[in-house]
Amino acid sequence: MFSTSLVERLLDAVPVARLAQIDHRGGVHALPFVFTRVGCALWSPVDGKPKNHARLSRLAWIEEHPEVCVLVDHYGPDWSGLWWIKL
Repeated sequence: MFSTSLVERLLDAVPVARLAQIDHRGGVHALPFVFTRVGCALWSPVDGKPKNHARLSRLAWIEEHPEVCVLVDHYGPDWSGLWWIKL
């Protein structure tokens, strides 16, 4: 188990994670997202590109089904430095 301070340092060092949620058919839907950590919360911007709807469907879905998983990871050629955290 990671210490809280180590998890905070890792979250502060990695700009991209994967957000996974269960869709309406029970399948897993995952997408990359950028974030920043503020205290115990992760914040992710919603860009200003034109959308079909004023409210993004993934945000509405998360409001209705907050059971999500955030996967933060680091991979490289030196396998001794590989790690991942599931939040």
